[in-house]
Formats: sequence, structure tokens, C-alpha cells
Amino acid sequence: MNVAIIGGGPAGCNTARLLALYGHDVDIYEEHKAIGSPIQCTGIVSHSIVDHIRLPDKAVMNIIREVRIHGPKVSPISIRFKKPNFILDRRLFDNHLADLARSAGAKIHLGKKMTGLSKKGLIVHFGNKEARPDIVIGADGPASTVANMVGRKKGEFWTGLQGIFKEDHDDTIDFFPFIGTLAWKVPAGKGRVRVGVIARKDTRKIFDGFVKRVIGNKKPIEMQGGLIPIYDPRQNTSFWNKKVFLLGDAAGQVKATTGGGIIQGLHAGKILASCIRKKTDYDSAWKKEIGKELWAHMKIREVLDKFSPEDYSDLISRFRKRKLKSILEDIEREYPMDLAARLLLKDPSLLTYLRFLF
Repeated sequence: MNVAIIGGGPAGCNTARLLALYGHDVDIYEEHKAIGSPIQCTGIVSHSIVDHIRLPDKAVMNIIREVRIHGPKVSPISIRFKKPNFILDRRLFDNHLADLARSAGAKIHLGKKMTGLSKKGLIVHFGNKEARPDIVIGADGPASTVANMVGRKKGEFWTGLQGIFKEDHDDTIDFFPFIGTLAWKVPAGKGRVRVGVIARKDTRKIFDGFVKRVIGNKKPIEMQGGLIPIYDPRQNTSFWNKKVFLLGDAAGQVKATTGGGIIQGLHAGKILASCIRKKTDYDSAWKKEIGKELWAHMKIREVLDKFSPEDYSDLISRFRKRKLKSILEDIEREYPMDLAARLLLKDPSLLTYLRFLF
């Protein structure tokens, strides 16, 4: 069976590796001329990533054990992770996964932009060239051409904007959840920080104000940005009699709390490869394994989006309590269902924030 994967990012390449190991003939079509470009990601991943892929040392720019969470009217709280986070060099990380896919037998075609997808005969068009696979996987990002071609309803997006700046740091991530949807200052290796925001609108204005706040008048070495899909559990990810599938950002498999989706894309890709191999239902399988957590992220985001500055300050002040702080340090952010349950058991008064859901 031939599988065409549109998009050579982490989700696409890792899924290609698994399918090739299962004995399928796999082709990856990447529209850009190099894997890992352009960069549109902060590169922060929790320790959970090692459950899905071995990280090569060269792809890890920094190992982080502490985060500061800032509030608008209170001093920040510091959370020290029991398991470290990693700051990835996305070019090296993506190319590592591409190399693994090639080693497993997948073929990667660079500079191949998909221009059409025909249902009859399942034909993928690349300008005046075409491919006739048995299965197509759209792993081509938030503005997925595959999703558009199969007629999936357009979703909602945030816009992310990030700058790389020269600045010394103390190996601690700074999060500002009250600026835009989320703002950050991330230590990205020696003498470098990544400063960015995601927002529904006015992203550039919010970004400029945030940079001035945390960096001053320095000019960025490099600017990065792009769309980030907002998770919608109503969206389908299987089409055309289960011959076309969506994966990762193209499927909206992204945490609504932070906009991150690397781990979710890797996890969903593993599920998809297994479903193709066993001829089982992908939609129900991935929603069963990671859908509840993505739903929980979505509900937390709905609450946070209604917070006033006073609400953010109140929440951060609550987490100064050791009994709550220790839970944040222990449970990784990939698992908000477990996190919320343990927090509510320790402090039932947190239920007061549920009023924002109604």
C-alpha cells in the first residue's frame, strides 16, 4: 500500500517512519525546499516527549527545570518541574525525524507543493505532476491544503509572533498568561531568548508592547510567526471512505491552553499508523486516547479567556500555597484532567472559576 504524506514536519515524518516500518510504501511531500523551515514554533516541550521519540542531544538547545508565571498585579510564582522541559532546535529536531523516516524506508520529496486532490482515483496533484497513492495523510499545518481540498469546515485560529533576541538569562521560562492569549520569554541556549505572543487579534501590537516590556528597545535577530489552530472536537479527521486523514496541526490537535502541539501530533501519528495497519477507525481511536485531554485544555482556555486582571492575580496568589504548587510541579501540562482533579481535591474552592463556563 502506498501512503502519501503531505507535510514534512514532526507529525508527518514520524508517522512516515512508523508506516514504513510496518511495510508500507511511504512518500513525504514537503512544499518547502528544506525540512524544518520556516520555523513557526517556540520549541518548548514537556518531558512527555520522551514517551514518543528519543531526543538527540544536538536538537536540545536547553534543558529547563523552572518556570515563572506572572500576573498583572502580583509578583510571579516559580514552579520547579520534577521532570525537566526541553527547548528544541526545530530545524535539527525536524531533520532528525526526517532522517529516521528515510532510514525506515520512506522517501522525502522537497519543494513539492500540493495543488490539487481528486477524489476519483485518489490523485494528488503537484503542478503538472501527480501521484496516485492508496491513502493520503494531511500533515501540512494549520492552513492545511488537504483539509481545504476535502471540504472540511474552516476552523478558528490564533496568530503567533516570536522574535529571537540576544540576551543573557537564568535558564527559566517566563509565562505571561494575561497578555494576549499567552506571552512568553524562553531561554533558548547561551545568550539567546525567544520572546513571543499568541492572540486572536492585534498580535503585532501586543507583541511590540510585550517586547518593550521584557526586552526594551533591542532589535530581534530573527522573526518567526504563523497560524495556530484552535481545537474543535466537532471537526472530523477522516474523509473519502477513510482514504484521506488529517494529522497534527492540520487536524487541530493542539492544546488550547498554550498552542503547543508537537507531542499531540506525534501521539496522534502513532495512533494513525496503527489504525492504517489494523484497518480500524482513526477518528474514534485518537479521540479516545487524547481527545479528553484536548477537551480539558479547551475548557481551561474558555475560563482563562474570561479572566479579568483581578482573576489572574487571585489565581496566581492561590498557587503560592505549597499544597497546590507541588501539584503543578509534579503533573505535566499534557494531562489537564489529572491536574484539575488533584487540584480540586486539595482546594475545592477552585470550583469558583467554573462560573466562567456558564
